[in-house]
Formats: sequence, structure tokens, C-alpha cells
Amino acid sequence: MLAAAWSVSAPARSVLARLLAPLGWDGILDRGPLGAPGSPWLRARGLSVSLSHADGLAAACVARGGPCGVDIETVDASVDIHAVAETVLPASAVRQVAAAPDPREAFFRLWTLSEAALKTLGVGFSNPVDGLEITLGPLMIIGAAPADSAWSAFELAPAPSHRLAAAMLAADGAEVRMIAGPLT
Repeated sequence: MLAAAWSVSAPARSVLARLLAPLGWDGILDRGPLGAPGSPWLRARGLSVSLSHADGLAAACVARGGPCGVDIETVDASVDIHAVAETVLPASAVRQVAAAPDPREAFFRLWTLSEAALKTLGVGFSNPVDGLEITLGPLMIIGAAPADSAWSAFELAPAPSHRLAAAMLAADGAEVRMIAGPLT
């Protein structure tokens, strides 16, 4: 799985093309293997692609061998994290936010991980997924995966004001290498 964050100043299509060029991208986009709109799949190359953006940064996640999702969010001090957590996070994640030494940091980490997992599944916060759990210690996504698949996830702070998370469903036991960094 490859994830990258970059300045939005370049057109997204051009940046995505630069990201995918080394992988032999031929520009054929289609719905993902789970059939969801908004989860593009590079049909000719068997690559899953997910995109996200927030306040001046954009992120792309590219995976071979299964669907992926990425989310980037701005850490906004004005967000009522407890109210929003009740709306968008699973109950177990809401409890983690409340118990965390830094609830705001925990909230944004859990929010981006949840959004990345939901994008991987081809759904959003308006379509809750039974059995999906996100934990920070250790970092894990649990449940809602097909029987022959396992979750892989990672997170980073591409800027002090942003949090990014990426998730992927891959064949159980598959090797997943994660590379993250800016596009130059």
C-alpha cells in the first residue's frame, strides 16, 4: 500500500498520474471490487485507489491485491469532539476518546482510521457497519472483513495540523508494505 500527501496546488489528476506512473498506470478507472462508487479501481492493473483532501493537503492511497481507503483531516480546535464522536465513531471508539490522555488527538486519529476503513468497505458514516472496531493501542481495525481477508492500517501526521490514515483489506497472510511520504 502506498499513501502520499501533497499540496493541492497541483491538479489532483496530474498528481495521481505521477504517483501511479511507476506502477504502469494506464488511466482506466472503474468502481472498486466491492462495487461502491467513490472507490476507484484501476481495472487493467488490479490497483485500488482512494483519495482524500482537507484544507490544503490531499492524500492518495494505492493498493494491489485488495480495496483500500485513505482519509486526511484537519485537526480543528473548534470541533466539539465529543458530539462529533457520538455521531461518526463506533461506541468502542467513543469510549477511547473519553478515556484518552489527549482526547482531541485520539478523536482525530480514530476519525481518520474509521473513515479509511469505511472507504475500504465502500460505505460512509451514514451507513454504519456492524462489528467494525478501531483501536489505538495497538493500532487495529477489527471486524467487517470478508472471511479470507485481513485488515492492514497505518497513520501519520503529514503536517502538524493534519492527521492521515490508510487502510486495506488484503488476502489473509498477504505481505503488505507501507510507504508514505510527500510527492516531489
